[in-house]
Amino acid sequence: MDISGIKGRRALISLLVNWSLCPVDRLGFDPSIRYVVGRGSGCPYLEIDVHKMDKRTGKVEPQTYYSQRCLGAADRLTGCHARYFAASTSPESMYKPAFLIKDRWVTTGSGPADDAHESSVLNVLHSEFGKSSEFRGSFVRLVSAGPVYISRGDIFVADSTATAFTGLPSATQDAAKADGNAQGSSSSKVQCSSDRQVRQHRRTVANWAGNVISEADNQSQVVVAVADAMIALNAAYDKCKILHGNISDRAILLQKTARGVKGILAEFDYANYAGDSAGVDKVPEFMLFQSIRSLEDPKAVRTLLDVLESLLYLVCWLGTFGVNQAQRVAYVAGLPKDPDLPILAWNRGIAANIAEAKRFHMSTPVDFFGSIVSKMRENSPLRPLAEDIHMALFAHRDCYGTKVIEAMISNRALMMTDIPEALRNAMAEGRTRDVLVLRNDYMAAIIANLLEVLARHRDAALAALGAAPANIAGGA
Repeated sequence: MDISGIKGRRALISLLVNWSLCPVDRLGFDPSIRYVVGRGSGCPYLEIDVHKMDKRTGKVEPQTYYSQRCLGAADRLTGCHARYFAASTSPESMYKPAFLIKDRWVTTGSGPADDAHESSVLNVLHSEFGKSSEFRGSFVRLVSAGPVYISRGDIFVADSTATAFTGLPSATQDAAKADGNAQGSSSSKVQCSSDRQVRQHRRTVANWAGNVISEADNQSQVVVAVADAMIALNAAYDKCKILHGNISDRAILLQKTARGVKGILAEFDYANYAGDSAGVDKVPEFMLFQSIRSLEDPKAVRTLLDVLESLLYLVCWLGTFGVNQAQRVAYVAGLPKDPDLPILAWNRGIAANIAEAKRFHMSTPVDFFGSIVSKMRENSPLRPLAEDIHMALFAHRDCYGTKVIEAMISNRALMMTDIPEALRNAMAEGRTRDVLVLRNDYMAAIIANLLEVLARHRDAALAALGAAPANIAGGA
């Protein structure tokens, strides 16, 4: 808009006039989150309404939570576009939040990326592990989940893009559409739009008290949390055939316990059941943590090893840039203008480019150490953890020969006569298999070895934290 000309000035004036005449409920702000100054605790904080609807009566009741901490912003082009708040039920208890609120806009009616799916998955996990002394508390527990409602009088409308474009019903429409049997009643009725809803504003509340893994006090806490998360992922697959589909630094929560700290799994928006391809082609929020196979073929059916591979990338990322904001700021400040950090390729370009970079970095233990581990923080317990997880996932004894030969084949200086005859014949007949597919044949052995690795690192981290080691679950 160029206001130096007549047309530009006319456009600016038209915009200001339209804004002044636009109904309040179509201006785009969220009336269910309010910024409060100088009340309660005396510090600024947010009031966040979470609505519950009685399906029998249609009555909507808001529950207000209070928060001084936003744990994550909706600043990504992909994923579930969520904001996260540490919250409590009163201003006085905000310093010890007991709830995690996830606020997001989801695409309705197009797959599993909504809180109805997440609620279903978490209910299955709670039913299976709720009474388990070992895994109780390993998965986040939902308190409530549902749409955010905006109101006009006693009429509540689910907030959506349809509402933004059409506005709330008028008072005349409200009276015409209200339930005749409820005329004169003070109960709140929900007014539903018949328009197609592209995205709907939804909010979930979960029990929680702690921090996200990307704001840990130290790296030993991260080791324990990652180990707990891997054990929980294996148990969810072993007992319920559930695969987590969106591993990131927001998917693992930290909680202080008598033994030091515990890792809790969250973010089951993109979870699916083993062998089920429904929804796997949705793009998670962070491609840098996705497995190689998921990047190369988004519609490929995920396996447990793909999910555990994502955790390896999370360990490498936190081990390089730091486990909390203070460490990250200090690290970035000390970097040169063009840092020699191959790991940055995991967060640049399209999925195919990221997958290609990861294949190179993961190809052998030597390549992995030279390009990734050597750039991680010295004396960090995440360095040996990353090396051992890599060996378990990418260099299993039954698959490693294939991986080495893949590396040999890619070397143009190698003569075909140096390749074993059986493999040469298989190559000629098109019967060679990608090692990332081949390793699924040995999943049980790989997982058993990985659990031993995790037990060793978790016990060492707990000892560093001054807590007693805990038993680790076995089996794949």
